[in-house]
Amino acid sequence: NITMGTLVSAEELMAAITDTVPGARVRVAAPSEGGMALPDTHVASDISLAKEALGFTPRFGIKEAVHDMADWLKTHGTV
Repeated sequence: NITMGTLVSAEELMAAITDTVPGARVRVAAPSEGGMALPDTHVASDISLAKEALGFTPRFGIKEAVHDMADWLKTHGTV
């Protein structure tokens, strides 16, 4: 899994999910005591080496990525 190289807010992710799955109930909660938190959510991943070495360029933004994942899940019978 290689990142998109951009930051996505929780609100943007929630909007992409509810756009893809109308009626979905999505909420953001703080990690539970002792739970894992995301590392630094203020700095986007640097994908320059992936571009240089692999020619990688992200094909999707967050909305397209969520739609693609939902389509994959539907195709593979897990939704």
